[in-house]
Amino acid sequence: MVADDEIHLPEIVRQKADLDGDGGSAWAAALPGVLGELCDRWSLTLDEALPGASESYVVRARTSQGRVVVLKVCVPGDDFSARADLLRLAAGDGAVRLLAVDERHQALLLEALGADLAAEGRDPLRTLPVVARLLARLWRVPPPASLGSPVDKAASLGAFVASLDGALPGTASTRVVDAALACAARRSAAFDPGACRALHGDPAAANVLRVLAPREGAPDGYVLCDPQPFVGDPAYDLGVAVRDWVAPLRASADPAATMRSWCTALAGAADRPVDAVWDWALLERVATGLYATSLGAPESGLPLLETAEQVLGGPA
Repeated sequence: MVADDEIHLPEIVRQKADLDGDGGSAWAAALPGVLGELCDRWSLTLDEALPGASESYVVRARTSQGRVVVLKVCVPGDDFSARADLLRLAAGDGAVRLLAVDERHQALLLEALGADLAAEGRDPLRTLPVVARLLARLWRVPPPASLGSPVDKAASLGAFVASLDGALPGTASTRVVDAALACAARRSAAFDPGACRALHGDPAAANVLRVLAPREGAPDGYVLCDPQPFVGDPAYDLGVAVRDWVAPLRASADPAATMRSWCTALAGAADRPVDAVWDWALLERVATGLYATSLGAPESGLPLLETAEQVLGGPA
C-alpha cells in the first residue's frame, strides 16, 4: 500500500470525485491501496505526480526493467471503457501507447511523454497542422461499441450555451451568444451519422505531447493523449483544436482573419470544410467560456468570451 502522505491529490481532481458523492470520497480514500495493488501487479515504483489532469490521478512510474511509464487512475463516473477502447484500437498510431488496463480500478498504464504543444509556445499556424494530421490518423480507428451511436453534438452544445446564458445573463454579449447558437444550428442541420468517426473529443494543444524518442505513429514527433471520445463530425475535433488560443487573437490586428487562417490550415491538413471548422471553433469557444465561468473560473472563461467578441468584430 502507498502511504497517504505520498499522494498529493490535486484539488480539481478531488472536486471532480466529489461530484460522485460518497462514491467519490470512497475513491479518494481507497486510492493509496489501489496504487499499491497496481504497483504490485505491474511491478512499478512510483515517482512524482504529474500536474494538469482534472479527472484522474496521474503519476510517473518506473517498471522493474527501468522503463519510465505513466500510471493514470480515473475518478468514478469517468467514461473509462470508451477511453481505454479507443486507445487500445489506435495502438499508438497518432495516440499515446496503452501498455496495460485495469478495468476494476479504472487504471491505465501509458507510455511516458514529453512537453505538450501549449507549453512549447509554438505559432498556431505551425502547431495546428500537426494536430490535424494526428486526428486524421485517429479517425481511421473503427468506433468501438463502447462509444455508442453517432452524436449530434451541435444540438446538445447549442442547448448547453442557451442554458448557461440564461443562468449567467450578461456574461457573454447577445451577439456572441446568437452567433454561437447560429453555429450550432448550422452544424446540427448538417449532421450526417454516416460521415461520423470516432473522435478524440478534446485535442487542444495541452493534449498533444511530444514522444520521448522517434517512433511509428508519431511522424511529427507528437501524439494525442487524454481522449474524451464519442462518435461525431470530425470537424468538431478541428474546432476544439482552435478553441483555447487566446493571446494570438488578443494581439491580432484582425482577429477574424487570424482565426479564419487557423481554421483554413486545419481544414486543408485534414481535408474538411473550413466553414464547418469555423462553426465548431466559435461554438466551442463560447460554450467553454460560459462553462468555465459557471464553475467559478472566470479567469479561464472570460478570455474565451472576450476573444469570441473580437472575432465577431466587437471591442478588443
